Amino acid sequence: MLVSEITAITNTTFLVLERDGNYPGSATTPSKAKHVYMVDLAGATDVSDAGNAAGGKLFGGKVVEALSPAERTANGIIPVTRTLIYNLLTHPGGYPHDKAEGIALIGGNTLVVANDDDFGVIDNGQSGIAPKNLPSGQRDTMTLYFITLPVALR
Repeated sequence: MLVSEITAITNTTFLVLERDGNYPGSATTPSKAKHVYMVDLAGATDVSDAGNAAGGKLFGGKVVEALSPAERTANGIIPVTRTLIYNLLTHPGGYPHDKAEGIALIGGNTLVVANDDDFGVIDNGQSGIAPKNLPSGQRDTMTLYFITLPVALR
């Protein structure tokens, strides 16, 4: 999974766009993830290293990424909370693109998602360009999706 966008809602809450790079309509490798999550830092353990040591903050001699879930618990590390806000793969009318790249929140409950169309071209493998087409055969174009959320996020 890739995180392609993070936008702040408050000082401790953020919208995070997590996605794979596959097309939902692909016959061979269909997309499995195009999700917008709300992440809340409140109550989570600060694992940053105020001393900015070369190896980062260590817990029992390990960086946080190397800890097992049991080791994180034993070290009293409380993770951020993550709540699924929207699944683009279930968007009415579909979401045919490979890369969701931008998100914004308008007001409290209008989510805007933009895809990355790569300017409608891809590498043709011969030092040139070719049209970037969706699995349907249509040319990929930049599209903004305006999604009304059932609950205001701010």
